[in-house]
Amino acid sequence: MGAHQRVVATALLALLLLPITHAGAVRVDPDDSFATEVIATAKRGVLVEELTATWCEVCAEVDPYLAEVADRHGTRLVLVGLHDDDGRDGVSSAASAARVARWRTLHPDLGSTPSFLVEGEAPLVGRDAWTDVTRRLLAIEGSRDTATNVGMTLNRAEGTLNVDGGVQADGRQTTLMLLQHDRTARDGSVEVSKGSVYERVLIELHVRNSTGVWTSTCDGACMVQPTSASTFHADLNVERFSLVLVNEIADDALSPGANTLSDAVVEIAVRPSAVEAPNGHRWLLIAAFTAGGVSLMLIPRKVPEIVTNTAEDE
Repeated sequence: MGAHQRVVATALLALLLLPITHAGAVRVDPDDSFATEVIATAKRGVLVEELTATWCEVCAEVDPYLAEVADRHGTRLVLVGLHDDDGRDGVSSAASAARVARWRTLHPDLGSTPSFLVEGEAPLVGRDAWTDVTRRLLAIEGSRDTATNVGMTLNRAEGTLNVDGGVQADGRQTTLMLLQHDRTARDGSVEVSKGSVYERVLIELHVRNSTGVWTSTCDGACMVQPTSASTFHADLNVERFSLVLVNEIADDALSPGANTLSDAVVEIAVRPSAVEAPNGHRWLLIAAFTAGGVSLMLIPRKVPEIVTNTAEDE
């Protein structure tokens, strides 16, 4: 790449890094006592689920930047971290295992980390996959109608959550996910960097079928417990969390060739902003992800090999 092209690429990436804000995805600071009632309504956001692991070297390199990338994408991107129950991952959960099992009905070879599933489509694997992730994200966003009837209202003071999952047609389901943003690994698990903190970890999964019945998958007692087809008691004893609501194809309707695109996805995040003033090498890496990998050629670093679930323990 010549000097002129580098200047053009740098200017383009700087524009792409400008924050994008909409009403569809809401973030409040955990210490904000005034934001007791939080309301979010779906716009054109796209769900991206990452199969990651505490023992994955590539993930340890990539994942710390993804929260900031997600914040800079605004409501374009709702990002969920899936940690499979493989006996080594330090933050695995029954909810993540159930979600991975769902997608393996369509993608039996799902296992490499990191793998990104954009709205359940074929996995995009590896550090450089973000180029294709962004392309699909923008394509889906551009073709999606605004779904203002899908949304959530969280009252933190009263401990209640109301959800509207949209049309409950046959073959569709409403999925509610609880993510934790400051999870630490269990003792005895395998970590690339001991004592790390893991973000956007799926810890609870609640699925409502077309008849309005909820099925919950939690480790122990659920923090979010359904009290009706549209209300929950929310006893959230984690400080930093997200609630993600999706109207999507039902688990029992998944089959080869099925359309996995959701009707809508919305997020309420209770956590500090991940956006920092980028500088130096950090700026280039965040820019590469945000712009879909355009500037990867500008970053003189060796790309580690992809680690898979079949790798031997350290």
